Amino acid sequence: YPPRHEGVYKLTRNLYKNSYGKTSLYLDILQTSNVKVEDLINGNVLIYNGAKGLYKNNFNTGRITIRINDKLLGQIDPGEYLLTNIEKGKHQFELLHVDVVNFKSEHIIEIIDNTKIIQVKPTIFSNKLEITNKFPKNFERFKNNKN
Repeated sequence: YPPRHEGVYKLTRNLYKNSYGKTSLYLDILQTSNVKVEDLINGNVLIYNGAKGLYKNNFNTGRITIRINDKLLGQIDPGEYLLTNIEKGKHQFELLHVDVVNFKSEHIIEIIDNTKIIQVKPTIFSNKLEITNKFPKNFERFKNNKN
């Protein structure tokens, strides 16, 4: 696997296998200004944790565990993202974050050609999943979490 980088990123064509078993692209350290949503092709989807405020703490209450179709994809902390390849069609996403209790939610989403960027984040009583298809504000500060 490539090393984990701090800093700015550009989409490159380097490949690795994640725990979901799919070959994925990863973002390497170069220039953010060159990264475009259109660069995410062939089912490659960027998933980021958009948690803010109280969820960014030392107790990891903002960490989200992601399962797709009952297969573990991995965990991402607030301010982290991962890239994975997801086939077209309907998929069940299961999100889990632990605060005082376990907060688990299930989301059925359909992956189509223009599904590129997905935001996940914990909420006070559950989790939120939203297909945004745009990079989050200050994306250059996000870290790549290669599971």
